[in-house]
Amino acid sequence: MTGEETAWAAGLFDGEGHIGFVGKHSVVMQLGMTDEDVVRRFHTVVGVGRLSGPYSNGPRGRKPVWLWAAQHTPDVRELLVALKPWLGERRSARADAALARCANVAVRPRLSREIVHGTLAGYQKERYRGLAPCPECSRANREYRNEHNARRRAKKNQANAPTSEAQLQEAA
Repeated sequence: MTGEETAWAAGLFDGEGHIGFVGKHSVVMQLGMTDEDVVRRFHTVVGVGRLSGPYSNGPRGRKPVWLWAAQHTPDVRELLVALKPWLGERRSARADAALARCANVAVRPRLSREIVHGTLAGYQKERYRGLAPCPECSRANREYRNEHNARRRAKKNQANAPTSEAQLQEAA
């Protein structure tokens, strides 16, 4: 993130974001708004977390809500450290509490964040990050689905196939 992007993200998070505690050690950062483009830009700028939505926002006629959330401890820690200088007093105090809470958490190493294009894993990572899958990854997903469906059909046909002599004679 550039300094300008960091300041923008911090200002948005200070006004619309939330830092919550889950269990004994986990920290979750969330941001929810009705402006999808702003939430998508925030997600792109910070480069971590997950984008989801739209979700119903009360009675009919109200705009749907889009959510961004991050809970992976190293991501949360890194993002809080980056945003903290631009956060207001109240959110900064909450960030300090969150950093203290996740300071001694043992974290499993994360799998690669890089997207390997042309693979099913690449397709899944692109979808998880709220991105439109590239053509190579979409092709890999289609091939997987076709193979998976073929295996299911073969298994179903095998289960319905006659197995005894009597069933074979009935089928004929």
